[in-house]
Amino acid sequence: MKNANVIARVVVALAVIVGAAYWIINSVRTQTYAGTELEFTMSGGDVVMKNAASGPVMAQFETRGSSASFTITSDNPKQTVRSARSGSGANSVNTAEIELPPGETTLQLARGSNVKLTAQSEEHLEAKVAPVSASTLRLILIVSGVLILGGLYFISAALEHPWKSWLRAGGKTSAAEKRPSM
Repeated sequence: MKNANVIARVVVALAVIVGAAYWIINSVRTQTYAGTELEFTMSGGDVVMKNAASGPVMAQFETRGSSASFTITSDNPKQTVRSARSGSGANSVNTAEIELPPGETTLQLARGSNVKLTAQSEEHLEAKVAPVSASTLRLILIVSGVLILGGLYFISAALEHPWKSWLRAGGKTSAAEKRPSM
């Protein structure tokens, strides 16, 4: 029965480690959208838009709900916009527009969440979307690191690894351990 209990503990620790690693991977990985018509949802991370056209392209932002106002900031201070609300209650729609100049523009959702961005152009558009902001990513990495290290230590404790006693002793070995056995 002791072996089944140890195996269950190790499986739970491995599940925590795999879950934390999955959380890290999904938080770091950016999504790329490309084409002449783009439509995707912005979360908390940066959106880097590349406009290959010779002129500006309009980008529309929209979210629904009574408390769904949002603010979009840009690397160009003149392009910061707040949403305008139309309608009332659950049927209200918050919208905003930004003119994307030729080249690269970085946009960020400063306030709000799950805002749909739509842009159309006759030329190629590309968007790289980070799922979370830099500060949230830093927090995810710290929490996941602690979970992974805790899971590894828990597995080690469950399997009674001998290195635990070495750490407790502070790396000191006794004279009896240094003598060769006969």
